[in-house]
Amino acid sequence: MKITIDTSKCAGCSICQHIAPTLFYMNGYHAEISQKMLDQLQTDEILQFKLQEVLDTCPAGAITVTEDVDNGSATPTDQ
Repeated sequence: MKITIDTSKCAGCSICQHIAPTLFYMNGYHAEISQKMLDQLQTDEILQFKLQEVLDTCPAGAITVTEDVDNGSATPTDQ
């Protein structure tokens, strides 16, 4: 899982930090992701819930989540 924060969209409102303080922090006027928490995110359901709440709440829509793609091992599901 990869979490990206578009700093050109981030308004610095710190809602993400208030919802998930172990996952997000403020770096000046923009949010940042705590890289050390990404491993825990894979197994922590509460943290996953908090992340979804952040995605639903961010007024600027500056935070996106993408799944890591394993090169060549994905199987097509549209057959």
